[in-house]
Amino acid sequence: MIQRILKSGIAQLAFKTIKKKPEPRKSKRSKLKHDYAALNDGITPSYLHVERLPFLQTENYEFKRMKGEDLTIDWLETDPNSLSEPIVVPDPAGLDMKMPASNTSIDHIAKAVGIDKPVEVIDCATQNLSKYPWTLGEWANHYYKRRQAPEIEKTLNVISLEVSDTEFAKEIIPPKFVRDLDWVGNFWPQHKKKDAPRVLLYVLMSLKGSFTDWHVDFAGSSVFYHVLRGSKTFYLSRPNSYNLQQYKMWSESADQGSQWFGDLADTTYKVTLEAGNTLIIPTGWIHAVHTPTDSLVIGGNFVHSYGIEGQQKIVQIEIDTKVPLKFRFPGYQTLCWYVANHYKNTLKDGKKVHERVLSSLALRIDNPVNENGVADEKALKIAKTYKERFPADDIEIGPFELAAWLNFNEPLSKKNVKRRRGETKIVKEEGIDEDWTEPKISKETTSVQRKCKRPFVNDKGEWEVDMSKPENGDGEDATIYHSYSRIRKWNVSQPDVYICEENINLTQTYSFVK
Repeated sequence: MIQRILKSGIAQLAFKTIKKKPEPRKSKRSKLKHDYAALNDGITPSYLHVERLPFLQTENYEFKRMKGEDLTIDWLETDPNSLSEPIVVPDPAGLDMKMPASNTSIDHIAKAVGIDKPVEVIDCATQNLSKYPWTLGEWANHYYKRRQAPEIEKTLNVISLEVSDTEFAKEIIPPKFVRDLDWVGNFWPQHKKKDAPRVLLYVLMSLKGSFTDWHVDFAGSSVFYHVLRGSKTFYLSRPNSYNLQQYKMWSESADQGSQWFGDLADTTYKVTLEAGNTLIIPTGWIHAVHTPTDSLVIGGNFVHSYGIEGQQKIVQIEIDTKVPLKFRFPGYQTLCWYVANHYKNTLKDGKKVHERVLSSLALRIDNPVNENGVADEKALKIAKTYKERFPADDIEIGPFELAAWLNFNEPLSKKNVKRRRGETKIVKEEGIDEDWTEPKISKETTSVQRKCKRPFVNDKGEWEVDMSKPENGDGEDATIYHSYSRIRKWNVSQPDVYICEENINLTQTYSFVK
């Protein structure tokens, strides 16, 4: 078990690494089985995996524990390992947040949110939503009834009550670090605030013995948990390639309910939070949660610019495993477009974007026309979906043109690129000076460069370039439609200069200027 050392009123927490462990000794007594008749009658045996928890052997493993005032964007950008592992803040001081009192009653929450508000209740024995249509007022009554007679009531759990639009929200302000990162709060337009995703203010009301099976929060979103009272035990696994592949297969397995995911992961960590502790779970971490004692927790989900790659991996897993839209991050693709537009404007204005963010922006969208000029049907279908969720009334350019600003953001090399089979030899990769002269085509040169207007993208996702009036006044008058082309690279220091491949009779390389 995790030991707790009290020092100056602050719980010092030790993370544990869970090893593959020996099974408990064999017993001649009959094994526990789920009593589904009792379940229907309102009596639920302990959830299958909870029976195993006491037998997990652990050893010390220290994740980062920080003071609230040290949890800043500056730390995030200067520490190369920041937000790669969960973080515990033992003391709420310095987090610059506002939380309800630790003795806040469930009745108070029900009245502040609305006693008639529907609430999703999870039956911990089955890990399914209760078929009974609960209201918050009914949940408050059950909560107190269960505490008085735990042996005769089901173990139920409420973990998805979002309260942003309620009176209770006035009692909550998330940690400043979370507010600084949160895409929704920073990039969703104020004039459409009523349509913004609401995932930042959750109230979790869990009775003793509650258990939430292994999962990844929607869209790989990061999570903050602040324990007002009671305790929570988290089991966590890293979102590395091996674990994510195991998680994907486990999610699709018919044995998911009986298979403990921790047995499949390479390593599992464990930490118990007590009242006053705050936990930050980074992008994509796979985790399960056990409630040793009745607890009240305030938490929230947020996606951010320093976790783009991990977020996209989880979104793809959600697509591959056919997670219902109800259980995905609401409005995620539209939110991504707002973020993309923000960074496009930032780069266009010549402002600096941190390398950790810039290197991930290319993941936003791919051109459905590949480098060989072939339109990929799956990519076209995805592109259509992107366009349907594109907030065209708020962004001045189209989705594919916006993607062009972000997809190819690596600085241009100053060296020529050697030609491989089927590739274009780049005559010049640097930006074009005003006195640049167009090279002549020779036997040794298979490509040319030419100044022309910035390319645009039509509704089919094809690049089109108007070359009828070259900027430098020379060259042939012609209009070339780049239906078999894609932007190759984009020079960050010269955001209006492009290099584009075009597969026609003679492979050519064009450098585009505004």
